[in-house]
Amino acid sequence: MKVSNKMLIAAIAIGFVTITFNIMFESDDLKRWANLAEVTAEYAGFYLLYKNGTFKESPLFRFTSISIAMVFIGSILKIMHWPGAGPVIGLAIISIVVLYSVHFNSKRPKQVLDWGKLLILILVLSGRSFRFFHWKNGYELQYISTFAFLCFILYYIITSLKSGSLSLDN
Repeated sequence: MKVSNKMLIAAIAIGFVTITFNIMFESDDLKRWANLAEVTAEYAGFYLLYKNGTFKESPLFRFTSISIAMVFIGSILKIMHWPGAGPVIGLAIISIVVLYSVHFNSKRPKQVLDWGKLLILILVLSGRSFRFFHWKNGYELQYISTFAFLCFILYYIITSLKSGSLSLDN
């Protein structure tokens, strides 16, 4: 099944609404759904940026794919409480940020959305890292980064639809 931009935008909107209801009503039952909606909206947003961006055509993307796989392997190690999870995840996250920063540095001309993508990547990965490693204020940082990410995604969708660079048909 081909994932369309409409489906990604719908997943982001559902995530945004669910998180908003959770913040407004503070329900324990809704908290579990809000967490799932948050992760789904983040993945849909990152996939929307990937699908419609230029990074996938970069030679650095192959190395970034390896780093993303390392994050998944490290997550499995962490879930199983096996040694080595921290260094694997830490190295993978740092390499993702470094590789995307190199791609960002080589991109000319830079626009507001390019700066936003870099900032959001750093915010979301740091928020997830703090929560994943149970560091102090991890939940707060993740909520801030998720809210900033969703606001950026909404801005990205609106500006891209206005400029015609994002189509709802594909």
